[in-house]
Amino acid sequence: MAPTLIQQFAMQAKLNMYLGASAFDRIFLGAEFTEAKNGILYLRVRSEFHLSQLRREHVTLLAVVAEDILGEPIGFVDVLPRGAIRPSI
Repeated sequence: MAPTLIQQFAMQAKLNMYLGASAFDRIFLGAEFTEAKNGILYLRVRSEFHLSQLRREHVTLLAVVAEDILGEPIGFVDVLPRGAIRPSI
C-alpha cells in the first residue's frame, strides 16, 4: 500500500517532533515514503549521503513511526536514493 498524502505528512510531523527541526531538515527534507508492503517500508531520499545517515542512525525510529501511522507492522526499512531502481523479487 502506498501511504496517502496525509499519512506522509503525519510521519514527517512525528519524525520532526522526535528529531527536532534541524536534524529532520538535514536528513529527511525531500524524503518520500513510497510504499509499505509485507512488513517493509520503502523510502526514497535525496542522495547516497542522506541514505547512509538515515540507515546508520534512524531506521528504528522510522519503523516505529510508520507502524504507528500506517497501522501495520514494519520489520524492515528499505532506503534508496532518488532515481535508484528497486529490484523486483
